[in-house]
Amino acid sequence: MLALKKIHPQGELAKELARATESPAGLSTLFRSTNSVLDKMQIIVDLSQTALTSRNTGIERVVRCLVSHLPYCTKGGLLTKGLHLGDGFYSLDEKFQSRIRTLGAFEQNAIVSYPNPVRKMLTNATSNRLLNPLRKFLLPSPSHLGIFKLPHSLLVSWEKRARQRRGGRITPNNKTILLMPDAYWTKMKVWPSVAEYRNRGSFVCTVVYDLIPLSHPEFVGERRREKFKKYIDAVVRNSDLILAISDTVKNEILEYINANYHASDSVCKNVTSFRLGADVPTVTGSTRERIASLFNWTDPKSPYLVVGSFDPRKNHNQVLDAFEVLWAKGSEAQLCFAGRVGGLSEDLVARINAHNELGRRFHVVYDMNDAELQHAYKNCSGVILASVVEGFGLPIVESLWHGTKTFVSDIPIHREVGGDKCTFFQLHCSKHLRDVIDDWESRKSLSTATSQVVQPVSWAESAKELYAKCMLAYFEKHHSTNSTSKAA
Repeated sequence: MLALKKIHPQGELAKELARATESPAGLSTLFRSTNSVLDKMQIIVDLSQTALTSRNTGIERVVRCLVSHLPYCTKGGLLTKGLHLGDGFYSLDEKFQSRIRTLGAFEQNAIVSYPNPVRKMLTNATSNRLLNPLRKFLLPSPSHLGIFKLPHSLLVSWEKRARQRRGGRITPNNKTILLMPDAYWTKMKVWPSVAEYRNRGSFVCTVVYDLIPLSHPEFVGERRREKFKKYIDAVVRNSDLILAISDTVKNEILEYINANYHASDSVCKNVTSFRLGADVPTVTGSTRERIASLFNWTDPKSPYLVVGSFDPRKNHNQVLDAFEVLWAKGSEAQLCFAGRVGGLSEDLVARINAHNELGRRFHVVYDMNDAELQHAYKNCSGVILASVVEGFGLPIVESLWHGTKTFVSDIPIHREVGGDKCTFFQLHCSKHLRDVIDDWESRKSLSTATSQVVQPVSWAESAKELYAKCMLAYFEKHHSTNSTSKAA
């Protein structure tokens, strides 16, 4: 039996927790043997953002992967997928999810709703560069809505109201863990409900992905920086546990809290981290012929792949600068950007559209599906991530999982995630990137480096670690409270 008075994150209980999570029922068995706190307990996983979108990159992808594995960490009936609807959290019933999936499919490529002649007419009418804003509005990119945003929002609001009318608001108590893994900086209305649930005894665990809007406001603009600052303030004031997705982010959060709330006892200072998963299961779906033929490892000209939204912090321009020099020297190396158009990317998109190598040695795919992305990872000449700042850098792990040569900018988070398995190049130095690519071009056909697959943390393991750390923090709080009560 564990000595409960010695509970500590680095002590025997943490070791027992790590061992217990090796089996789906292990953690529940451990807690039942030490305390009755799991009896009638519920874990609510809020999906207020992810449930309403079809996007499967970035945070949405992380949330979907974690949620798909969390049920295997808990005993039956313990886990509830939740959605915030004005006055509280409601379970995600199948009726709501089915209708939202239909709206999500529309969001994925809204312009297919146009008849072909109308789409062609709008394309021709907005071909002038000066009309780019109008083109983005009338012909939105995949995962964007443009002119369709208002009707889409109205339909989503209708479904949310319908779900609320069906009732079933989740009642909080001191045996409720409210897990908040989603993106909330544009969903600030959730926090009064979080505060209410916490006041009624719920234990709140919030996942934080990065502090980029605060550390690098030049990439988001002042307005978004202020929104994000309010979001972080809500997190530290309404959480019992903050979970960062890397040690780098954990340290940044602790520094921020100590600098801005050092004299306050009313904020959360319990900050830990867990590892993100990156297993790549076999996916169903077809690969378009142009992508299948473009990425072919037997062809020495198979492109280098850059995965990520078109966002200034992803630093696509450095990659393009390096390849332009290579092309000027006569290199046949090809380059492909895969991602959706992000904020503040107008200049990059204009540069792409005007590039004289577009469609020759330079390719762009805005709507690559999971099957196509796996094909590209496996068959590209290498993966390049030139980010200025990241919370994690999932494409690094996915690239190494496929045994692909991986080139990354030399920043702390990339060192943490990639270790000695990556080739690092100097940030903002296109010459250094050009040199490492040129070197790899000269020897890649003779190298065996691409056959060395790096086994990453699986999403199942990531979900277990997240669950264990939430339960450990919950258990410690309640044991501490019970001990204090008995002592009094």
